[in-house]
Amino acid sequence: MFVLVPLAVFLLIPCMTIAQSQCVCYEESKVTTLSAVLCNAHNNTDFSACYSASCSFEAYPGDESFIWTGLNVRWSYSGNSGGLLQFFDSSSDSTIPFIEVSEGQDVVDGDAKNLIKSTSATILVKYTQTGAVPNKYLGVIHAVPASGISKQ
Repeated sequence: MFVLVPLAVFLLIPCMTIAQSQCVCYEESKVTTLSAVLCNAHNNTDFSACYSASCSFEAYPGDESFIWTGLNVRWSYSGNSGGLLQFFDSSSDSTIPFIEVSEGQDVVDGDAKNLIKSTSATILVKYTQTGAVPNKYLGVIHAVPASGISKQ
């Protein structure tokens, strides 16, 4: 009997860990990078897509002479949840976004939204959705030197 009690407690430890999993945003609140990865919220134990009403992060390339462009986004699952990716030309969402991508709208090389450029080195990337069904998307936006690039 004494052997079974410690064994039962030992077997319950993984279950307690799984029960404490959380739905987390992919990026931290601030990242310094030349390629900012865009990804749906996920369960922190198994990386499955999960519902989060809002995720956002600030991206900075580490150099004030850089701007952001070359957006690519691929939606692998659309839950008809009113998902919206927005990109703001600052660390605040109090301005008008310079790019908006609606749920299910893929952006690939050569698309109009792929060619849009920020005007500042710091951008805010914000994802929101109105429904509770998780969406699955993956993308990237790149920082490039502003010198020699014509604004569109």
